[in-house]
Amino acid sequence: MNINKIRDSVIDKIKDSNSGDQLFCWMSQERTSYVSSMINRSIDEMAIHNGVVLTSDNKKNIFAAIEKKFPDIKLDEKSAQTSISHTALNEIASSGLRAKILKRYSSDMDLFNTQMKDLTNLVSSSVYDKIFNESTKVLQIEISAEVLKAVYRQSNTN
Repeated sequence: MNINKIRDSVIDKIKDSNSGDQLFCWMSQERTSYVSSMINRSIDEMAIHNGVVLTSDNKKNIFAAIEKKFPDIKLDEKSAQTSISHTALNEIASSGLRAKILKRYSSDMDLFNTQMKDLTNLVSSSVYDKIFNESTKVLQIEISAEVLKAVYRQSNTN
């Protein structure tokens, strides 16, 4: 199945669920949730790869730095799952792609989970880019830079 078809189907489902003025309210909330979850995901991945668990102060500093660089984006440190990601995951399953990936990687569930996570993130990013007409790539670069700085600062103080 084509990723763009899945993306378009996710967008259709979101628009069907949020008609009229509800769509603008949803967009405001989702932008906050989506970018915040990107930050939290980056913090978690960096912690795993570097064996460093960031302090809550360092996490707050990351959020503050991103808010400073992107003042038009509101953030929520507690945000983890977004409706875009949830809808993307459901659409991947209903398209039959999840079953194909499971069949291919059934002997290695860690690899299956990694493939599903990567695919969900790819579809979700594409949906976000299309709905909000802005690229998540620039955000991800800035987020990764801030998380790396925090890991470096914390590693040098321990």
